[in-house]
Amino acid sequence: MTYSITVYGLVQGVGFRPYVKRLADSMSLNGTVRNQGGVVRIQFTGDKTALEAFTKRLYLSLPDGASIERIETDVLPDVRFDGFDIIDSGEEDFRELPFVPADIATCAECERELFDSADRRFLHPFISCAVCGPRYSIIDSLSYDRDNTVMRDFYMCKKCGAEYERSADRRFYAQTLACHACGPKLFFNGEEGFAIDWLAESLASGRIAAIKDIGGYHFVCDAQNEIAVQRLRQIKFREAKPFAVMFTDVNQLCEYAEVGKEEESLLKSPARPIVLLKKIKELAPSVCGGLPTVGAMLPGNPVQLLLMEKYKKPLVMTSGNLSGEPIITDDRTAADICAENDMDLLSHNRRILQPLDDSVARVICGRAQLIRRARGYVPEPIDVPDMEADSLIAFGGDLKAVFAVAAGSRVIMSQHFGDMEDAAVRRAYASALKHMLALYSFDPKKILCDLHPSYFSSKEARGLAAELGLEAPEPVQHHLAHIMSVAAEHGITGDFTGIAMDGTGFGTDGAIWGGEIFTVSGQYAKRRFHLHYTDIAGGDNAARDAKLLLKSYLLSAGLAGGEGDCALIKKAVENGINTFKTSSMGRLFDAVSAMLGICEYNRYEGECAVRLEAAAASAKDCFPLHFEIDNESGEIKFDKLLADIDAALCGGVPVNEIARGFHTAVVEMLLDAASICGNTRVLVSGGVFMNRLICEELAKRGRAAGFEILWNEKVPPGDGGVALGQIAASARGVKVE
Repeated sequence: MTYSITVYGLVQGVGFRPYVKRLADSMSLNGTVRNQGGVVRIQFTGDKTALEAFTKRLYLSLPDGASIERIETDVLPDVRFDGFDIIDSGEEDFRELPFVPADIATCAECERELFDSADRRFLHPFISCAVCGPRYSIIDSLSYDRDNTVMRDFYMCKKCGAEYERSADRRFYAQTLACHACGPKLFFNGEEGFAIDWLAESLASGRIAAIKDIGGYHFVCDAQNEIAVQRLRQIKFREAKPFAVMFTDVNQLCEYAEVGKEEESLLKSPARPIVLLKKIKELAPSVCGGLPTVGAMLPGNPVQLLLMEKYKKPLVMTSGNLSGEPIITDDRTAADICAENDMDLLSHNRRILQPLDDSVARVICGRAQLIRRARGYVPEPIDVPDMEADSLIAFGGDLKAVFAVAAGSRVIMSQHFGDMEDAAVRRAYASALKHMLALYSFDPKKILCDLHPSYFSSKEARGLAAELGLEAPEPVQHHLAHIMSVAAEHGITGDFTGIAMDGTGFGTDGAIWGGEIFTVSGQYAKRRFHLHYTDIAGGDNAARDAKLLLKSYLLSAGLAGGEGDCALIKKAVENGINTFKTSSMGRLFDAVSAMLGICEYNRYEGECAVRLEAAAASAKDCFPLHFEIDNESGEIKFDKLLADIDAALCGGVPVNEIARGFHTAVVEMLLDAASICGNTRVLVSGGVFMNRLICEELAKRGRAAGFEILWNEKVPPGDGGVALGQIAASARGVKVE
């Protein structure tokens, strides 16, 4: 009898077909295996006992990175096979969104070969095998075969071809297979030769280099050379935001930061993200921007492994872009920037099809949480239990822009792009959307966007809807999307309380929301509590200038006189000149940071809040502060809290103790409001929950009070997770009352 087996899951780009062939050969089965679209099709002739044994053994020794979601079997008319072969891939036939492999860090076996002088790939900067190497960044269509990737530019030599055809070889059917003779070439300032040696010498002399990696360029310098770091800041127009640092290995990293078991596991995972760690030893003073944390990473590809083995000291490894722009993938652009800024250039001739920045993660309360989802994770799907999305595209928001497509219960999130205010970011976003729709042969039936009508992402959504002849995009309120992203991740469908705290989001009343507490029941989300509205003068500049922002809060609380700037602000508010109403918790964090003299200007998004948290974390004592909750109006008031901060400052209370008291007051207020709402399950999301103190204290106190506190883990708590929430809200019909 001839059987057909269809395997769904992450089964392409991970050595699955060679694995199937070896298993079939070990069982003396005759048949074929091939990729088709995003699945693997197997046919063989045998009896029912062989079928049961084969399907059972498929699960037992999967290649690293592979996962089987489910298996479907059918009976075919009898076919006679001669042996068991891997055959050419079939045409795409997507009944659901397929798995497409993410880029995978160099495996341990390839790393061993890389430094083995007896191996023919000794020091080969593009070493890979069937279970590691670039994937999503180099593929332009499915199935995952060499001809559908940029590796078609490189013709395999005889030795590589023999490995590719030999079923016992671990490079059997490895699509990125290459060697010194036939693979991509590495160049230092345009010259082929001892590129890594020349680069190491350059960095040791204090120079800065651009390095072409898997998903784009990095800008690199010695992390202990303050002059080089400051110059890199000037080149990137990045005044204060911390730089990521690459360490040779975990042992070296442990000299500079606290590394727990969970953090080490994240650092060594196939995605190789940047991991936020508590710093215990300084690098060059300006590397970490004066914060008590370091964004650490380990080498994840052969070029990085070779460089770190040669250099042996920590290196700043920051995204190769100018501040606010997308990561550079174009060799000409990189060369121009290097020429203009007297930088060195390490490049190669393997094309990058999809720009992929480094992912960023942390461990909180013992669980990994993604802060930026990109290389190593995209485009792994997120499956949402009990959801039936009817071919949706969600355009997300404008900050930390990320779009998503969904069909059935499966959501595919794009990589992180940045702020859509930048024209280059918008171009990269549009290009990646076009690529994803083509890659998945995706035919959308509905488009979703943020409620804010002036967002660039909303405009893009309206443009695509018109181009495809679809109805106008369905808007989803920003903070509802935040909390629904948590519900989607954790499969929550029952009643719950949802807390969304961030800097900005367009509300259903036209005000700028950002301190919102909802009760969700079925398809109804009721805005139960919100931070008291404050009239803010200064327009968009108020989000950056916290000192200016503070004056609006002090005026509102009756703590400022009517002279100087305050008189102008008062008049602007009274006449509605360049002002807006907001319930934003993020803006309140900024104002308190400025009030305490900790940080008065956001040189990068969230700087005031980050520095306020750092001050609070250093305090041994906590000054008591409290919000006031009006159960009738739903307002959360803070005038008295600001007055108490003012009195504490006048009384000489240490600033860090006041900062700690503010954080504690936020947690107590959230739990008090949750108690009034009555649900034991509380979902929290939004940029405020990037704050470790808030999250850890909320989890600790929440458990003691009988709450189950859930937050984003697979997608960022900031706006990088909004697209997932838009899809969940629409698919489940949840709207703000």
